[in-house]
Amino acid sequence: MLTSTASKAEYGIVVAKDVMIPMRDGVRLASDIYFPAIDGQLVASRWPAILGRTSYDKTNETMWVKPVCEYFSSRGYVVVCQDLRGRYKSEGFGQYFHTANVNEGRDGYDTIEWIAAQSWSDGKVATTGSSHGAIVQHVAALHQPPHLVAIWPDVGPTSNYAHESREGGAMSLQMFGALFMHAFDAQEVHAQPGARAVIVDAMEHMREWVQRSPFKPGHTPLSVVPALEKTLFDYYWRGAYDEFWSHECNDQERYWNERHPDLPGTYSGGWWDPFSGGTTRYDTAMAKRHNATQRLPRGPGPTAGRRPLRDRTKPASPCSTRRRASARRSGRLRRAPPGHRRRAATVRHQLPHVQSRCREQVKSDSLGPPTPAGIPYRTSGMRRQERTFVEADHRVENSRHTRRCDAVRCELTLICGCCLLTHHPSSRSRASPIPK
Repeated sequence: MLTSTASKAEYGIVVAKDVMIPMRDGVRLASDIYFPAIDGQLVASRWPAILGRTSYDKTNETMWVKPVCEYFSSRGYVVVCQDLRGRYKSEGFGQYFHTANVNEGRDGYDTIEWIAAQSWSDGKVATTGSSHGAIVQHVAALHQPPHLVAIWPDVGPTSNYAHESREGGAMSLQMFGALFMHAFDAQEVHAQPGARAVIVDAMEHMREWVQRSPFKPGHTPLSVVPALEKTLFDYYWRGAYDEFWSHECNDQERYWNERHPDLPGTYSGGWWDPFSGGTTRYDTAMAKRHNATQRLPRGPGPTAGRRPLRDRTKPASPCSTRRRASARRSGRLRRAPPGHRRRAATVRHQLPHVQSRCREQVKSDSLGPPTPAGIPYRTSGMRRQERTFVEADHRVENSRHTRRCDAVRCELTLICGCCLLTHHPSSRSRASPIPK
């Protein structure tokens, strides 16, 4: 039985901002380093380290600073949070290709070994991160850094082809929207006056852009970020599994037997997360091949893996139970009807706020670093916008993606991520199952 054990913060925190860590090719990656401290002074000791590498801004409060950096550093770890090559304050302009970055494994290796060589390090480095932050761990592990002692990938795919961009064979069109999320705060956009407005306009008219397919190079808004437009057409055109998909940055599974070290691992996620299959396969493969302890904490939601676990041996709070019962009666919280495997979320009320924050960001467009106004748009707005069907009912017919979808209204997108069929807003349509 899994139970939660709350640890206590024992230290204060001192942060070294934007430490530039050199890679083997001379590119330097910006990293914030969080040290345990007492009364504002570093504690003279050697500490184990935790590394997080991200494409979503190392200063993101909700994703990194609060739950990872401050939490672990106050409990006796040095935490290093790093912007990936070509992102935010790191060098490598024009070298960011979404999750298909050929330098990812080498950069991870070099960063881990740099940390282990520092005077404040005890030589033990573990990694953590969600989604893209999980992928970079997968790839770094394949390079077998001598001082890597544990990994914690959360809700991460282990094959870009099978789980992320070509699941079922066709391009997963949520990746079309995802590339705009990454373009919104790309270094190339900040270097071109007016480029952000191009990306924002496309994000606000995503439905029309999807309907303009087939896409052509140089004729999409992503052309202002050439590396991401190249990635779009790799995802779009490469229907067969080829040398692009077989590279370690896109497919880690094929290298597990020969290159993955015997490390303790925690592979967390939610049962309805789109990458749940990848995380469970990872755990199963490592447990079968290796002797180190492997853990697979799961939760009921899409990304519940890293949330605190409630002690199930104790009854739920009466107050909490009453709130949930009241929410169900009022319709604010509904149980999924029998047979349903997904419950669509209603996010119409978020759209005006998202668009407003985005327009504010466009007005403040400059050549400097992105302002915080852009963060909610990227992390909470578009991610739901690109995936969610309003009041849609998805019923799984079998495990080969034969699905039938009744859509009442599709306020935010036209392409269903489950059945890959097109629905039209303000109309009730019955779609035929996709053939096996």
